[in-house]
Amino acid sequence: MDVLVLGFALEDFVPLRSAAAVGPPQKAATISRQKCGVLTAPRIGRHRERREPREADVTPHRHRTARDGRRYAMVLSAAVAVALLSSCALLPTSSVVFDTGLEPVPLDFTGPTYAAAVPAGLLLRSGDTQWVLPEADHGRWLPGAVALVDRSPRSIDLHVLDMAGGAPAPGGAMGAGVRVPGFDLPGRSVTQVNVLNALASPAVLTAYTPQLEKLWSLQLPETDNPDATRSNELARNYYNVAPTIDGATFVQWHDGSEWYEDGDYGVARVKDGMVTNVLLNERIVALYLSADGTGLLASRQKNGDPCGGCVVDQEIVEIDPATGEIAGAYGMPEQYVEGWRVGAIDKVGDRVAVRFTETAWSEDPADEDDAAPVTVQRGTWVYDGDWSMVEGSEDELTWWQGTDRVVARPAPAEPVTGDGLRLFWVHDGTATPLPGELEGSLGRRYITGSVPGQLVPAQ
Repeated sequence: MDVLVLGFALEDFVPLRSAAAVGPPQKAATISRQKCGVLTAPRIGRHRERREPREADVTPHRHRTARDGRRYAMVLSAAVAVALLSSCALLPTSSVVFDTGLEPVPLDFTGPTYAAAVPAGLLLRSGDTQWVLPEADHGRWLPGAVALVDRSPRSIDLHVLDMAGGAPAPGGAMGAGVRVPGFDLPGRSVTQVNVLNALASPAVLTAYTPQLEKLWSLQLPETDNPDATRSNELARNYYNVAPTIDGATFVQWHDGSEWYEDGDYGVARVKDGMVTNVLLNERIVALYLSADGTGLLASRQKNGDPCGGCVVDQEIVEIDPATGEIAGAYGMPEQYVEGWRVGAIDKVGDRVAVRFTETAWSEDPADEDDAAPVTVQRGTWVYDGDWSMVEGSEDELTWWQGTDRVVARPAPAEPVTGDGLRLFWVHDGTATPLPGELEGSLGRRYITGSVPGQLVPAQ
């Protein structure tokens, strides 16, 4: 087994990274959040609203405990256990899953493939090849054994590492990198890596190949709302990830400001240099690209305007990449309640898979008045015309890599400074422990790993 530790110089400053909220930008949503009563919970370094994870998030979403550690909890509830007995849908649904007609991009993982925090830095592993990058603080994956790594502790500096192509040069050279404005990483990338500069005025969207070769860059349209004036600061705010499917890129926007809360919501569809607005006021909360690039899914608020972390009913829909319109409405499982949040969405063949979580409150045994929010697993549910839950999915997180999988299981005995999970590689039914944490602290730095793969195995 090849193990390589690269000697980067450590920096002693780390910026406070964005929580990558799926709701509209903070300034535009201030009034709405107050009306919706958003729960708040601390994270490392500052307080943040509890909002749903972006499409790109493939690590568990957890909250800090009262003792300044971050823990992840999986709790089996009677309501979820009963879910195995029924697979009806509560909301109106399409009888079949929409077929985009797109060929899946080969994922070609050499298992186990994952990125994790270890004491020496960021661990990247694909099969028997392992690299440790002391300076990097975030790693995610493109199809195959290709890692997309942020190697700058002061900003986001993306580099591509081909795990099958040999080790980086001595000193940590990884080829030409891409400096990302702001603190939001690109979302799931399959055929194209997109960088949204929402801080620019107007906002700028830049596309790169999976090798980080620049394809194009364009300024996104500003608001066309006639109510926009200098005094009300009404502006078009682009936010969240910008997934690309079948050559079309989608990015969410909201017209609003602190002084103007009634602006439209929509999604910009970008293809061949042309920008068109789709899904106008369709209550889209977040966009999710499938791991193999064959489907663009979304969580949608059932009623009212999207409101970030509001605890309201949602539903799952699929978008036709050719038109930008909703082509499939899949509703929610019968057991769904408004407190459930979408942790991840995937599409594998003619099945849509959704991982649900819910926030609960855990009391500190030493102090009954000190409670902390923890994320509870509500299982991975599959829609193929009816909803059913994957057995055992409320007890572990799973990423399928071919016929084998990486799983994360609760580790109650782990110190409170850990992420509360233990990683395993399950091959031919045998589980082998894997080193590392999906999230962990290294001095004053915070390192985030990830696991590629699909929520359910291909058939």
